[in-house]
Amino acid sequence: MKIYNGVKLEGKEADALISIEKRIKKPLKHRNFYPNDMDYFTGFYSENNTVVHLVFQYEDTPKDFPTEILKLENLKILLINEADIKEIPESISSLKYLKHIAFITCRNINKLPEAIGKLKNLEELWFDFCNIEELPNSIGNLKSLRKLHLEDNKLKTLPESIGELENLELLYLYDNDLNYLPDSIGMLKSLKRLVLSSNPNLRELPNSLLNIKSLKHLGVDTKNLSLNSRNIVEQLRDRGVEISLL
Repeated sequence: MKIYNGVKLEGKEADALISIEKRIKKPLKHRNFYPNDMDYFTGFYSENNTVVHLVFQYEDTPKDFPTEILKLENLKILLINEADIKEIPESISSLKYLKHIAFITCRNINKLPEAIGKLKNLEELWFDFCNIEELPNSIGNLKSLRKLHLEDNKLKTLPESIGELENLELLYLYDNDLNYLPDSIGMLKSLKRLVLSSNPNLRELPNSLLNIKSLKHLGVDTKNLSLNSRNIVEQLRDRGVEISLL
């Protein structure tokens, strides 16, 4: 055991935080209770002498993905906001207990690693305000995923494997370059909220959307849709699905 910032941690985890501190030239703050507002400051939260929650914010973010994070083997939540990070390593799959990943306003990231599909415990995945151009086929392996946020990226379509996300409840695709949605999206049997607004090239919606009996809300701008797709939207509305722009 070692002490970091007054907190007793496993030795290699304390060493990892010390190394990260040198990168960002600032100590990592600690909270001794589980914080609901931790995403507002750079720091960490620990349980049973191990780091489970790590956040980097604004001017405190590292310029490259800090590989020291991979030593935090029990990490559950990783939040990084406004970073110059260009690439997420395939080795992120070693963090097998991750439940929540968020990279927000990381404009240099244009793809996700194929290995992200190995994070079997992942429940929430946020890549808003990045420049993601495509998703790996392995995304369909995330059977525990409930929330997928991909707002303001460069996606043109989704992989067929998206339909394998059997527990997905929320899918946010606002402000992308979508021009096509795979039929497999109709296999999302748990989906409650789907947001497709601000995709001006998206003219066709798959008929399979009508197969999603769990759907409660559809965010879509109908003015760019074909007549058939508008009919799909109206059928969903008649079924009680809330239709709005967001």
